[in-house]
Amino acid sequence: MSKKVFKISFIVLFSLLYFFVIFLNAARVHINSDFANLILEAKNFWNGDVLLSNRYFTGITFYTTDLLYYVISFPFFRNDNFTFVLATSMMCFMIAFAGTFLLKVKDKKFPWILFAGYIAFSALPEPDAIAILRAHTAAVVYCLFALYFYNEWRNCSKTKHLVFSGILYLLAFAGDSSVLILFILPVIFIEGVEFLKSFCFEKNASVEKRFYVIVSVFLAVVIITFISEKIFFLLNGSEKNTFVSDLKFIKLEDAGEHICTYFYAVMNLFNVCITGKPILWASSFFYFVRFIFVIAGYVFVIKSVFVLLKRNDYDFISTSLSLGVIFISVVFIITSLSRDPASGRYFACAPVLFGVIIVRQLQYCDTSYFSLRAKKAGSIILIVLSSIMVLNYLRKTDVRIAYNKDIREKECYKQDCLELARYLEKRNLKNGYSDFWTASIISVYTHEKSTVRPIYGDFYSDLEIKKHQWFAKFEWFSEPCYFVVLSPDTSEMYGLKESNVLSKFGIPSEYDEFQGFKIFIYDHDIVLEK
Repeated sequence: MSKKVFKISFIVLFSLLYFFVIFLNAARVHINSDFANLILEAKNFWNGDVLLSNRYFTGITFYTTDLLYYVISFPFFRNDNFTFVLATSMMCFMIAFAGTFLLKVKDKKFPWILFAGYIAFSALPEPDAIAILRAHTAAVVYCLFALYFYNEWRNCSKTKHLVFSGILYLLAFAGDSSVLILFILPVIFIEGVEFLKSFCFEKNASVEKRFYVIVSVFLAVVIITFISEKIFFLLNGSEKNTFVSDLKFIKLEDAGEHICTYFYAVMNLFNVCITGKPILWASSFFYFVRFIFVIAGYVFVIKSVFVLLKRNDYDFISTSLSLGVIFISVVFIITSLSRDPASGRYFACAPVLFGVIIVRQLQYCDTSYFSLRAKKAGSIILIVLSSIMVLNYLRKTDVRIAYNKDIREKECYKQDCLELARYLEKRNLKNGYSDFWTASIISVYTHEKSTVRPIYGDFYSDLEIKKHQWFAKFEWFSEPCYFVVLSPDTSEMYGLKESNVLSKFGIPSEYDEFQGFKIFIYDHDIVLEK
């Protein structure tokens, strides 16, 4: 076997094993109605509704980003929870894969031991981290590849690299505008700094030309996205919810709470959340090692930005990613973006970004003053730590999900919703209403044998119940409907309670309770829109 064939075989086998492990851990993440609706959109796509017509989108369409992974996954599992698992696994795989393209610094020898560290600390997310990484990740994949091609264009000025980069930025921004802060603004900022240095100090025509080119490219990306989105909504007759884009600055007295929320989100992402854990704990070592990784990441982030401002020999990729980390952190803390730790999904790619930054910056470090023995010792320590972290991750990976149906059902499904879905199916209750977080997940768990549509109530009046115009089709609210489900956990946050159900729909012909869920069953159609 030739060296090339062996190398390719190793990469393929390693990738398959890595994907399988990620899939097993993604299967332990419970789906919610956001992702259940993406499954329903993928179903509509395969049924011929390619433009996803006549529906209420969120403030982000995800049409060219997350939805693509659900469309690819749908033929394998159809209208089932595992379509979500496969789509999430592919996104986690792709973001780690895209990161590897950015690890090597051109014209420098790449120590492959650093790749092992990247895998161990950046590419093996725990289920808690996957639960945050499952959204907005597809756009990040585009941007990481776009950054790679843009850096290639900066180095060799080949037009094809700029074209590839522009197309990838366009696909990312068109489907998920959240990448603006993390990936687009940092590139403009760096080129702007270079332009100012050239304009104020030493003239450099190529730098000034590059600034004009990149500003033109990103203006084109924004304009094309704006026009294509207008055409998209004109053709499919859908509506876009603006709630996501309505960010506001926080009050000064809330700053402390937002800072705490930020650090709690970071700890969840990097799996260093030790809140409430005993000091003398068996897993303290793993948390300590990961904590050092996080600290190192922030140190190199700050270092990269200082090098940009003070010198010309900065690394473009790690500096761009570092600025993205700083920008999104500031926005997270000073705006209403940080509602809770789950809002960390807007920078869920941070472990991969930190991995790339650290690996690249270590290649720039001058190790000439270290002895050969010290370098070997450092390599051995990194190998040992990486091996321990990987083995610990594999130890917590439940392989039984792959072959044991009972374990798979227990791990992969939200138990209360799964049991409710089975109960509704058993009672032949086919069309109903509930709050957003209960509705579409039931539709997926029953494979739409029982469809539940999202509604919300008025907190100040018992007379009003409205359709929830979020991730929903117009026609859902004109379908015949014969029951309402109130969840003990989530209905009240949407203003749904027994009093307004009775005021809006009248006395039910039958009242039922199941494990805390209240079910109002009617013998006539209670459709919201006649």
